[in-house]
Amino acid sequence: MNRCNICVDPNCGGKQDCNCETCSRRETCYRVLSPTIRVTLKCTQSCSHCCFSCSPKKDVHMTPDTAREINQFLIANNIQYINIMGGEVFCNPQWQEVFSNLIENIPAVRYVTNGDWAINPDEMILFLSNHPQVVTCISKDQWHNNKHVDLADNLLTEAGILHKVATDDQTKEESIVPVGNAQYEYNLYSSFSYYCGKPDRMYSFLIDEVGNISKCSFGAWVYDDIHNFLDGGFDVRFKYFTGLFYQQFIPNCSTCIRCSERSKE
Repeated sequence: MNRCNICVDPNCGGKQDCNCETCSRRETCYRVLSPTIRVTLKCTQSCSHCCFSCSPKKDVHMTPDTAREINQFLIANNIQYINIMGGEVFCNPQWQEVFSNLIENIPAVRYVTNGDWAINPDEMILFLSNHPQVVTCISKDQWHNNKHVDLADNLLTEAGILHKVATDDQTKEESIVPVGNAQYEYNLYSSFSYYCGKPDRMYSFLIDEVGNISKCSFGAWVYDDIHNFLDGGFDVRFKYFTGLFYQQFIPNCSTCIRCSERSKE
């Protein structure tokens, strides 16, 4: 895909005559579609900061068929990097089939987990060993209980599976977006800034359990459905909606999310 087709913040003066194949900044260009894909709202923990309000009581899951359709959407629209999370992926009763269907022929996958699978690790370790394109990112912060983080870290290290454990600079309170369980959080994003204002985040979006597409990685501004783009064409829709979005004044995440909720009325 020529990145001009999705570009909403051109540095070329709007000429859109770039050549991605010869561009010297191709390897560092952030103008790449990078969806977060949520496979379940069920989780082993119920955290005060959770943007999706996930909990052990939730029973909303992606099906293997939907995962296969999302993969078709990804391939048809030349999306090569995805971020998979929930909830906890393994809380989806069909998690292995869902996970496998989603990442087929996708070269780069980031999987976010709290590490609680480590108390019964065999299936997860085998799955990740068989899918080396997946980088496992383990949450470790003041909101999770962190009971099994060290065990998960050790198991992945022993198995030679690429992974990362969150560092202190990634778990500050000012990093929390005021949505979901954290809707009343007061910080930078509730007053003076908005999460998707950083250039690389302008090209992220959310695909939920049934295939809805949201502008916001945290679920605000649902504007389309993956089923409308199973044969391609999402670049046009993305650029149109996202371009209009960034033409508006966005004072902070709290205001943006409230406007999104009002738009549903």
